[in-house]
Amino acid sequence: MRGWSSPVPAARTWLRGHGSGWKRCLTRARRGGRIYPLACLVAIAVCAFTAAGNDRFTAVGQWVKRAGQADLARLRAPWDPMAGRYRAPDEKTIRVVLDRLDPRALARALLGGRADSRPGGGPPSASVRGYRARRAARQAKMLARSRLPAVAVDGKTSRGARRADGTRVHLLGVAGHGGHLLDHLEVGVKHNETSHFTELLEPLDLAGAVVTADALHTVRANLDRLVKDKQAHYIAIVKRNQPLLHAQVRALPWRQVPAGSVTRDRGHGRTETRTLKAAHVSHLDFPHARQAIKITRRRQQTATGKTTRETVYAITSLTSAGATAADLARLVREQWSIENCSADCTYE
Repeated sequence: MRGWSSPVPAARTWLRGHGSGWKRCLTRARRGGRIYPLACLVAIAVCAFTAAGNDRFTAVGQWVKRAGQADLARLRAPWDPMAGRYRAPDEKTIRVVLDRLDPRALARALLGGRADSRPGGGPPSASVRGYRARRAARQAKMLARSRLPAVAVDGKTSRGARRADGTRVHLLGVAGHGGHLLDHLEVGVKHNETSHFTELLEPLDLAGAVVTADALHTVRANLDRLVKDKQAHYIAIVKRNQPLLHAQVRALPWRQVPAGSVTRDRGHGRTETRTLKAAHVSHLDFPHARQAIKITRRRQQTATGKTTRETVYAITSLTSAGATAADLARLVREQWSIENCSADCTYE
């Protein structure tokens, strides 16, 4: 059909989950002589009134006349063996049937009823289960954040902001894991971030909190002062800008360490699997380091199937008693989320 977008596929999916509630909708319908299933007539009306945008029964009748045989089959119209085609109801049939429906029963059938009123106490729908799972995950994350609070330090170059001399404005900010900005400083350029690390955190009460940052801030003096003076913990990313430390962490017997946390996410056209291993360290050449961390990220593009693999190392002053592997995975993941946020939404 031309000039309109067919709502029939969505209606067909809707019919599959709402076929059992229509027996209670009619209050004055006759038992005999029925040709069209009630669900079929209501589905046609829903398509014509809502998705197709019609507002009167005459237009609904015209919409039905334009419907093709494939659409009528999807809407469960009855098959006429004599004519060899699916029958389309006329405008009068739809009008009479809708006039005889109990509005409250129709609303309950369309909305699917309340969760506690399902016949036979059957399982909830997939959408309800998905909502409950997401809500439980949010509640668990909020509980974990309250038990082990954390802040992230990260620098951003502001979009569109320039100084009088034409140079761009670079900010160093600290935000709670969850996105709430706590404070920020303007620094000259990106490589000046480390010299402002202590100044940025000085006004904050960080006792018992965890500070996360990227590899640029894996600086001995800053993190030593953070633990001693602020009574805080850190998770520091280790890259080749610390060659000796990186070599020490990488050389640990990771094959003998079991995976402590495995998480999978799907989105942005890819599937990502993150595996975290944590090992106790006692002689690592870095102040207050208690555990070394290895994170393996495996990404697979949904469209092409292309797979990439990345390994990230980190160290932390947290012991296994103070943070589980799942806690460490969450803290590192939230740090990456803040790093990927633009300067406009974080430090504006």
